[in-house]
Amino acid sequence: MPVARYGAVTCDNLSLGFLAIAVAGGGLLAAAARLVSAGGVGRRLAALAGAGAGVLVTAKVVAPQCLHSPLKDLDPMLVSLWLNKVSEARSAVAQAVHDPASVPGIYAVGLYAILVALWNIWRGEQRRAHAILLGLIGVSFLIALVQIRVSVFANLIAILPLAGFIALWRQRMYADRKNQMVGLAFAAAAVAAAPQAWALASLGVKSGYQGMTQNGAAATVNQAGNGNGDKPEGCGARADFTGLELLAPATVMAPSDSGAHILRFTAHRVLAGPYHRNQAGMLAELKTGLAAPAAAERLMRASGATILLFCPSEAQTRYIARDEPDGLYGQLYKGVVPEWLEAVPGAGSANLQVYRLRPSVP
Repeated sequence: MPVARYGAVTCDNLSLGFLAIAVAGGGLLAAAARLVSAGGVGRRLAALAGAGAGVLVTAKVVAPQCLHSPLKDLDPMLVSLWLNKVSEARSAVAQAVHDPASVPGIYAVGLYAILVALWNIWRGEQRRAHAILLGLIGVSFLIALVQIRVSVFANLIAILPLAGFIALWRQRMYADRKNQMVGLAFAAAAVAAAPQAWALASLGVKSGYQGMTQNGAAATVNQAGNGNGDKPEGCGARADFTGLELLAPATVMAPSDSGAHILRFTAHRVLAGPYHRNQAGMLAELKTGLAAPAAAERLMRASGATILLFCPSEAQTRYIARDEPDGLYGQLYKGVVPEWLEAVPGAGSANLQVYRLRPSVP
């Protein structure tokens, strides 16, 4: 950020807003530790509450716009077609409805660590340390119930109590080598600490259930789910953009999930990326894909993009084509290419189709 912008306050990157809050919080906490550490519990709690209030006041004065959800101002179309389909932004309830088999892999380890911390507190094992860990994991777990993405913090902090718990069972196993149940308990304690173990177990149960209830039709269900048979979903591999990077740099219209990959692998500019601050670009791409071909041409020309990427296996593109079969993406899905677009030979891949906007006719 240039020196002239040092006073700017932004809410989702380093700026004066974050600096002021961090300095206020750190300074007030240091002052509380210096002044009341020798006092009673009541004085210390009051000092911490005062420090928290000071941080809140600082935020209200310096960066009041950052105290509300940055997603509340999203256009309803983006909420429907983008945000509601971003798995990491879902709540536990929404994820359980959308994909119940994934829930254990997300939440089980955090819950496991909470139970271990409670058990250690109950038996008097390093109570203070486990109480602190319980608070950290518990807060992360509760926030993760609102947004899945926070579960990574609960799982990371869970390493601390679970490592001690696993070590305890390992010690018991070596002390009683002939007791197979202790050995199994050690193995279970270790395996249960891996989110991947819960995810694989859930997928196994799901596959077995589908096999029993649908006579082995799980594969058919999965193919219908991604609409593309055995092809990978989406276009994000380097091989998908090998031909595209040979074209002269231009502005590319593509689904937002492809934006970062295009920037990474090519010299092109992109209209849309999967970021809530990029509303205009994402809306331009969505509206173009939903519009009838004639209207889509006007929208694409107005956007400044001259290259269109069509990825039939990309999830958002499939939703748009399904909801608006007469729209641009719906027509491209059927193999109908409007006359104002031309395919660019050699620029696509097995997963990706590349079109160039023809010059407008006076």
